[in-house]
Amino acid sequence: MRSPLGALTLTGLIAFAASALTSLLPFAAGAQPPTVHLEAATAKPFLKPFPFKAVRVLDNQAGSIMNSPPAILLDRAVTEAIQGYIDTVTRLSPKGDKNLLLNIREMLFAKFPAGSFLLLEADVYYSTGKDIYHPFLNINLQEARWKSTPKNNYGFLLDQLIAILSEIPDPSTPPTPLPGRIKRMVKNDRLHLLDPTPSLTLEQIDIPARTRWFRQYPALQSLGAQNGVYWNFQAFRDGELQHDMIDLQFDTKDSTYHVPDQRRKQTLPYVIARDGELFKLLPNNCYVRLSHDSAVFQFYIPHSLPDMESLSRVRSLQTATNPSGSDPDHPLAGAAMDLTYAAVAGSIRAGEIKRTQKTGLNTDEYRNCMINMDNGNIMYK
Repeated sequence: MRSPLGALTLTGLIAFAASALTSLLPFAAGAQPPTVHLEAATAKPFLKPFPFKAVRVLDNQAGSIMNSPPAILLDRAVTEAIQGYIDTVTRLSPKGDKNLLLNIREMLFAKFPAGSFLLLEADVYYSTGKDIYHPFLNINLQEARWKSTPKNNYGFLLDQLIAILSEIPDPSTPPTPLPGRIKRMVKNDRLHLLDPTPSLTLEQIDIPARTRWFRQYPALQSLGAQNGVYWNFQAFRDGELQHDMIDLQFDTKDSTYHVPDQRRKQTLPYVIARDGELFKLLPNNCYVRLSHDSAVFQFYIPHSLPDMESLSRVRSLQTATNPSGSDPDHPLAGAAMDLTYAAVAGSIRAGEIKRTQKTGLNTDEYRNCMINMDNGNIMYK
């Protein structure tokens, strides 16, 4: 439920898989991604009042979105790294009397030729000290910069988080006018306030993403029961089946499924349901069979095709001249749009697509894939 502060909703400002970005500039063979050490010397103290006594960080992501290779490495576990940074930066700040719980839903570190991109999405809860928590915020922070590395942006992203938490009005008091920064984030759908009335225990909040999907999206339990199509990810997640009939033909040459020739130039559905089975559209406009366990949906890229990262890179190269064109796995939007488009467009040259496809055919990695049911991101390893 929404807060009386207004109709503040978060629709997910960006929902794209990391492979669309990170595959653009692989590290040189044998090179290691930088490791971020969040030490006191690297953190700039926050000297303004911080209205919360302590922050506890939970990590309930569905799983890492695999980069190729990772853009950066943290020197500690995600929960320890973020909590340690916040504690270090606010150590000199006057504190309030409430405790915060930061429940991470997704983190993304990406590097590409023109710069870097970081994302942190989290639910925030507050407590007055009785081990009962109340919903407070849903926040989506992003940082994209030209000619910078994720290592440089990481602390800046967390500094934004600390500043925002310090500016939000006291969640347990009547609404007050929102500061300008907060109003802008609300307007851009990057932050919304949650109804604080539910009283939740830590056990009710600290739930793995896959378990939460099963509870939150019950329509998933009946997917595939009827023939039809799910035209986009949102329809698939919410179980909104259209009873359109689209034939699928199995291709023994590449072990994938294809629609008849006359439909290949038309918009294709995200998922097709046929005879109790589900088939997922790939970036090269063919389909593979989906398997699922409760709310976890997985698929495998056969070795007759390039791996998932290469397929995504090829699609990015093919659509670079039309940044508004949609890719069911990698819709480009938000703060990284211009940065990403410039990086992709600048990388187009003769033979690039063929080289990518050839390289992707020879890899054993990035073939086991899973759909993040919160936003449609594709996780793979």
